[in-house]
Amino acid sequence: AVCILYMRTMDEIRLAHCELTPQLPQDSKPTIIILHANSLCSKVYMPLVDVWKHRFRCIGIDSPGQGESPISVWLQHIGPLTSEGMAHAVHNTILSLDLPEAPFVFGHSLGGALALLVESLWPGTFRAIWVFEAPIVSCDSQA
Repeated sequence: AVCILYMRTMDEIRLAHCELTPQLPQDSKPTIIILHANSLCSKVYMPLVDVWKHRFRCIGIDSPGQGESPISVWLQHIGPLTSEGMAHAVHNTILSLDLPEAPFVFGHSLGGALALLVESLWPGTFRAIWVFEAPIVSCDSQA
């Protein structure tokens, strides 16, 4: 099932997300969130899901303007797309899943940067973070 992005304020942002392992019983498996690279969508990672599905419940989240998350809704209700806004949207979407424990996260490129930003803004969001090709920049002007 896919939940389409909707929002009226920053606190209500939710992104489209998809159960990538819906045919399997999920109750006892830890969850891994998949955050995709720029210009992709979460479903492109199905080869990884095929490996992980026996140990994890896999949920993909689509970034604004990609996959099932339309950019037009974001621009109309929130304004310009920012890293902090995207991180807020990812965090809200994870909270809306009502998971029994903190999920693992796999982030590729932009998705990896978002995973790290979410964890820095809301420590403890993730049980563990795996990033691949994530652009890492310091926001500290003295760094």
